[in-house]
Amino acid sequence: MDGFRTAFAPPMRLWLLGRQLIIIHILTFTFFFFTWSKMKAKLLNKKGISPLIATIILIAICVVGGLLVYSVFMSTSNTMSTKAQVSVEAIDLVKDTDGNAAFSITIKNTGNKPITALSVTLAAENEATLSGVTETTPLQPGQTVAYQATSLDGDDYIVGNGYTVVIKATCSDGSVFVKTESVMCRFA
Repeated sequence: MDGFRTAFAPPMRLWLLGRQLIIIHILTFTFFFFTWSKMKAKLLNKKGISPLIATIILIAICVVGGLLVYSVFMSTSNTMSTKAQVSVEAIDLVKDTDGNAAFSITIKNTGNKPITALSVTLAAENEATLSGVTETTPLQPGQTVAYQATSLDGDDYIVGNGYTVVIKATCSDGSVFVKTESVMCRFA
């Protein structure tokens, strides 16, 4: 009989230990089930905010967040987008019957920086610096300036041909903007 006991004793102990574990699990589950049921009943009896008010609050939070992101983005993009830019309001190259040519151009500062130096080059002519634009009197954004050259050699220009005009604008921060336009020579 001693051999029988020693052969089956360890499995018996494990069987008893397994039963004890099962009983502990059942008791733990029962405790948590009843505790959760009581907590759930308490939570269900409480009243919350209505779905309409919750939706309005969420929409308000989204709008405020969107406005915050928009304001940060716009302030950053305005800082990064300062630029020099000019546009030609009017341009004309006229050759008269005496063979003389006259050139006129009106330039507008369409950028958002003041221009402190402005020069115009017409085809084979020398670069002409506009005297009205200096560091002390810069061409502010939105302002225009006109330039006229009346004593050009008419032999250099043929009526009906197009000629290149190069406009070079230098801003107060040292940046340079160059724009190329074309003008058709016409007969006066």
